[in-house]
Amino acid sequence: MVYATCSIRPSENEEQVQWFLEQTEGRFTLEEEKTISPLQTGFDGFYMARLKRIE
Repeated sequence: MVYATCSIRPSENEEQVQWFLEQTEGRFTLEEEKTISPLQTGFDGFYMARLKRIE
């Protein structure tokens, strides 16, 4: 599953992913996450997290 926002605010990104992982009680793991800064691209910031369901 991918969670993505057009924000670089931790409260909208990493903190939301952490909350989700806590609420799902170990049914998902965080595989990868990346924040893209407006300074890197000249465009809006962006965040993405790839989560994997544990079977």
